[in-house]
Amino acid sequence: MRMAETPYPTLFSPVKLGSLNLSNRVVSTSHSADVAAFRPGVSAQPFIDYTERRARGGAGLIILQALQVHRSAGKNPAIDRRDMHDKLSALAEVCHRHGTPVIQQLLHSGAAYPSDTNPLLHALWSFSGTLSSSGEEVAHEMSADEIEQVVAAFADAAELAVEAGLDGVELNATHGYLIQQSFTPAYNRRTDEWGDPMQFVTAIIQAIRERVGRGPALGVRISADDFLAPEDGGLGPKGLQEVVRSLSGTGLVDYFNQSEGSRASHYARSIADYRHPHGEFLPLARELRTACEGLPLIGTGRITTPELAETALAAGDCDLVALTRAQIADADFVAKARSGESDRIRPCVGANQGCIDRSIAGMAITCFHNPDVLREHEVEQALAEQGQGTVLVVGGGPAGLKAAEFAARKGRRVVLAERSDELGGLLRVAGYGAKRELVGAVDWLAREIERLEVDIRLGVEVDEDFAAQVGADVVVLATGARCDTEPLLVGSTDRSVRCLGVADAMGADVAGQQVVIYDRLGNDEAYTVAERLTDNGAVVTVMTPLATIGANIGFTHLEGLRRRLHGSGTRQLTDMEFTGVRNGEVLGRHTMSGQTTAVPADLLVAAVPRVPNVELTKGLRAQGARVLIAGDAYAPRSAMHAFREGADVGASV
Repeated sequence: MRMAETPYPTLFSPVKLGSLNLSNRVVSTSHSADVAAFRPGVSAQPFIDYTERRARGGAGLIILQALQVHRSAGKNPAIDRRDMHDKLSALAEVCHRHGTPVIQQLLHSGAAYPSDTNPLLHALWSFSGTLSSSGEEVAHEMSADEIEQVVAAFADAAELAVEAGLDGVELNATHGYLIQQSFTPAYNRRTDEWGDPMQFVTAIIQAIRERVGRGPALGVRISADDFLAPEDGGLGPKGLQEVVRSLSGTGLVDYFNQSEGSRASHYARSIADYRHPHGEFLPLARELRTACEGLPLIGTGRITTPELAETALAAGDCDLVALTRAQIADADFVAKARSGESDRIRPCVGANQGCIDRSIAGMAITCFHNPDVLREHEVEQALAEQGQGTVLVVGGGPAGLKAAEFAARKGRRVVLAERSDELGGLLRVAGYGAKRELVGAVDWLAREIERLEVDIRLGVEVDEDFAAQVGADVVVLATGARCDTEPLLVGSTDRSVRCLGVADAMGADVAGQQVVIYDRLGNDEAYTVAERLTDNGAVVTVMTPLATIGANIGFTHLEGLRRRLHGSGTRQLTDMEFTGVRNGEVLGRHTMSGQTTAVPADLLVAAVPRVPNVELTKGLRAQGARVLIAGDAYAPRSAMHAFREGADVGASV
């Protein structure tokens, strides 16, 4: 039977990487999904299930999270060969079960991260005793013998991966880690043979080939731009292209994998959030490809849709595409695109909260709105247990939508009641400017629950009578939380300044007004409203008792936030506790010095803890209904937490 033609002919065409035959050009590139999985004695099963799920979903190639090759390296050094062999064998088996080649990335982090991240507390190793790229400590300058130890460790790790059944290895020569440090003038100022910029990486490649032969694939991940000016010891795009030409000329490399940057902090640009354009680095990929001498190049940079992937390939920007976050968001990305269901792909919305921001902090990843991540087997088991009867979900925000989806997938009849005239809750309110992309998460869910035949009732204020009419045996309260400014104001204000919560302030008419935003939470809420109000003509001051602006915002967002605040002229008062309102001024006291400050204001916006809306609970339980609570109604947190709680509640009915 002839298969239907795909709208993405290049994306779904085969390609070779050395001796490897890939059925399509979609790559899940190396990312620290669960660094604990590679630690001796720790179960890797969640990571194995996670990896298998992407293979089952159709990924053409999977490159595993990095393996640190030597005990002097960072977060997960390979110090137990038997433990790693068993884990890599299991990973090879599950990927090959679905016809997906799998490659192990090899890494030595060098003078990056604090040495405290190494379980052995081993000093950082470097070529020239430089300060770590994060500026925290001075690294040890390796002797020639120690450098040779590291070269041998790369070869040992490659041999281990191949013996375990993997299809090859990839060297991480980007992100400011040891290999990139070796050919970057800022980090390698040696005068011995290891001062030759190409000596270290070439020695590693030769040692690996001598150990494993020409059969397994060997790739190099390298920056197209190191974001480091030549006067500061960087190479820039042209210099990095020369590195690629030199490596291509060895005849020992099978492919290149593009990234950006020369230090971990550059992840905020190379793994960019929703404020960066999709496909931002494809022009750099195209330039780098010219230096690859015909070897395939994996292109990266917020490629999140099959349409953009196909365009990049057809235009010759790259030969394969990294759709890594896209496959974190939807493990069936490839299968859906191939079968003509691209409109059903759960989109990566560039939130970064669940993936890179958690990864950099050393935590296992999740996804902003895919709560299956790293619990794939658990979720599949829960959904396999089909239920009966009717579930009433009260509230159409992230938690309610997710609860409705999961309950419907379990075979339940689901009624979703929302008192406003649209779905999305506070996430839709917060979806301002570039953050509008986040609303795609609830838009996707709204389409999915409609496909699952959920009975959606908008403009409905639910009470006990409504619940009785629905006849639900389970009621999920996803009723959110409200901002209560009264505790902030009682006893501390003459009420001469109007006060609003964050959600109400988003629509306020503030042109020409002075606004003080009091941020007690340190998350996105205060700064989303700050951006909206400055755009609407307000003069804004942010006051927070926390030591820094955006103390609880992920690092990939923080630099951009600070730039926007400074660019808009927003005044920032940190370590400043709100003490009251008097005579048209908002008053504060510095938490360290005790010095007081008065800021003239027409409006005070309170980014303070919200109060759960759970008033229906008692009456519903009196009727005999099983009442479950999710999202902000359970504990006001972020939309990511609400999606997770909604899924868990929906899976439990």
